[in-house]
Amino acid sequence: MITSSTTTAVQQNNYYQNTTKTKNSDFDNTLKAQQTQESSEISTNTEEKKVDRMSFEFIKNIEMENIMDTINSVYGDLSKDEQSKIAFLRHLANTSENDTLNKVMFDEAKDMSPDKARLYSFQKMSEHQHYKLTGTANLSLAVPMVLDRYPTGIPSELDDVKLSHEEAFNMLLNMIKLSKEGVESSKGELQDIHKEYYEDYSNLLEKYNSELRKNMTAYS
Repeated sequence: MITSSTTTAVQQNNYYQNTTKTKNSDFDNTLKAQQTQESSEISTNTEEKKVDRMSFEFIKNIEMENIMDTINSVYGDLSKDEQSKIAFLRHLANTSENDTLNKVMFDEAKDMSPDKARLYSFQKMSEHQHYKLTGTANLSLAVPMVLDRYPTGIPSELDDVKLSHEEAFNMLLNMIKLSKEGVESSKGELQDIHKEYYEDYSNLLEKYNSELRKNMTAYS
């Protein structure tokens, strides 16, 4: 009887230990899987935050007041040149009231080096301003016209006005038309300048239409 009881007890104990080991093993595996998932989610969220701070929407909404202090706090891990590039991207993102065109120019400059992005930003902002004042964004033609019209400088009430959504889109169409006419009617260096503007604005219009299609697909 004692032997039988002992055997039964040992069997029960072995069963309990094996069951406990199985449960513990299952628990450990579940815990590890959960920890792995949480770690992956944290990593993904961190990466999304990194991507988000470089997005058009994020950079566009950086406040102008104390802009470099803000950029330094958000992009402190970037070099000073790259931080400066963020500031120029912010200006591009707010060039006109047409966010589709702003984003196309933003995306063009985003992949450039800081120096090239700075030059591109200055050029595009200048082209918008001169188009607003003269009807052409071709700086070789527009700058002399502005100097003639405003010998003492551009009035501040004109300097601060952005092109509307429609005006910015019309600028794309008009610059392609005017540049094409310029290529056909000129020679030498001036023809090369017209050709450069024609290719540039044709490229912008193509990417503008692509951005519109992308937005329509996203909302459909």
